[in-house]
Amino acid sequence: MPAPATPADQKPTPPPRRRWSWWKRLLAGTGILLLLLVIFYRPIIFTVVKIAAHKIGAKQHLQIDFDISGSIFTNLKIEHLVIKPTAPGPIEKANVGLLELHYSLLTLAQHGLNSAFIESATLHDVDAIYDPSKSPPSPPKKKEPFSLPPLPLPGKLSLRNVNFLMRPDTPEGARATGQNAAASSVVPAPASPAIAAATESAASQGLLVSGLTLELDPARNGELRLGELRIPGGPDLTNVSAATSYRDRDLRLTDLTLAPELHLPLLEINGSKLEQQILDAKLDADRLLGGNANIALNVRGLSKPPDVNLT
Repeated sequence: MPAPATPADQKPTPPPRRRWSWWKRLLAGTGILLLLLVIFYRPIIFTVVKIAAHKIGAKQHLQIDFDISGSIFTNLKIEHLVIKPTAPGPIEKANVGLLELHYSLLTLAQHGLNSAFIESATLHDVDAIYDPSKSPPSPPKKKEPFSLPPLPLPGKLSLRNVNFLMRPDTPEGARATGQNAAASSVVPAPASPAIAAATESAASQGLLVSGLTLELDPARNGELRLGELRIPGGPDLTNVSAATSYRDRDLRLTDLTLAPELHLPLLEINGSKLEQQILDAKLDADRLLGGNANIALNVRGLSKPPDVNLT
C-alpha cells in the first residue's frame, strides 16, 4: 500500500486565472497613447501640415517654407512664410512675415462663415507678385447666379506693410511689364525692391497695392495708410490716408482723400448683420468729380442672388 502523500510531494495549486487582464493592458496602453497625443499633438499636427505643404507645393512647382505655432483649437500663427517658384508659374514670389488668427470653432460650427468666429487677424510684412497669364487654363464652369462669397469679418484686424502686384492677364502685357521695368522710375516707398523693379512703368498695367497699413480695433480708433494704389484703367492713387473706427464689425473711414478731386468725409461698411445675410454701406463725398454725392447701398441675401438697393 503506497504511503500517503506528504505536503512536500503535493503540487502547488495554480492561482486562478485573472479574467480581463488583457483588457486592462489594452486600456493602459490606450491611456498612455492618449496621454502622449495630448502632450505631443501639436508637434505631430504641425509636422504633418509642413509635410503636406511641401508635397502640395512640389506638385505646383513651388518651394514652401514656414514656421507654425499655436494651440490649433483657438489660434494659429504662421511666421517667415516664403514661397519660391521652382519653375515658371503664376506665383513669382510670396513672402509673409506674420499671419496670426484667433478664432472660435464653436461659433463657426453654430453660426457659419458669416459669423464673428474670427476674433482677431494679423497680417504683417507681405510681399507678393502674381501673374495670372501664366496660370493653366481652367475648365469651363457652369454659369451660376451671382452671389456674394462668405464675409468672415474679424473682430479685430491689423494689416501692416502689405505689398501686392498682380500682373496683366495677357502674355503681351506681362512681357511689356518686364521690358519696361528696367527703364522706369522708382515706385514710392514702402514698396519692396522686387515690386518696384517690376511695376515702375507708367504704361504698364496691373493691380498694385503698395505699403498698405490698416488698423481696426473696437477698443480704439485706428488708421488707413496706403503708399500707392494702381488699378488698371483707373488713376494712380498715392499717399492715401484716413481715420478708422470699428465697432461690432461696423467699419467707418473718415476724412478719406483718394485724390485732389475725390474726398470722402465718410465711407461706412456695416457688417454687423452678416449672420442675417445683410450688408449695408454708405458713402458721403464732398468732392466727387467737382460735385457732391451721398450714396447708400443695401444688400439682402448674400448666399443667393442678392437683393441690392442703391440710393
